[in-house]
Amino acid sequence: MVTIKIAIIHRGTLMRADTFHYYTFGRDFYFVSRGAQHPSDAERVDAIVRLADAGLSDQITLSQDNAAKTELATYGGRGYHHVLVESVPRLIRAGLTQGDVDMMLVDTPARVLSLRPT
Repeated sequence: MVTIKIAIIHRGTLMRADTFHYYTFGRDFYFVSRGAQHPSDAERVDAIVRLADAGLSDQITLSQDNAAKTELATYGGRGYHHVLVESVPRLIRAGLTQGDVDMMLVDTPARVLSLRPT
């Protein structure tokens, strides 16, 4: 149920914005101060597949965010390679094509960073 809500909220955002960025793969913890659970990778993958199925692949970007030393592989975290080594195969097993993934990892970020209009 949480995943469906995430996909609906993100789809609404994409209808009003150019891109939506998924960047905290590998984080799965509870925010005590906010009383909220961080979405799991499984929830993220499901939401991304739903958005791609809705024709929004070209508005999604994927990356890794490591904000603390403990998130680096050297210190026991998932590291910068997590998206490429673990998340991309999960996305493809869930139904995305390699073309969808390339769009999210290469083409859309290149467009956004070049500041070319859509």
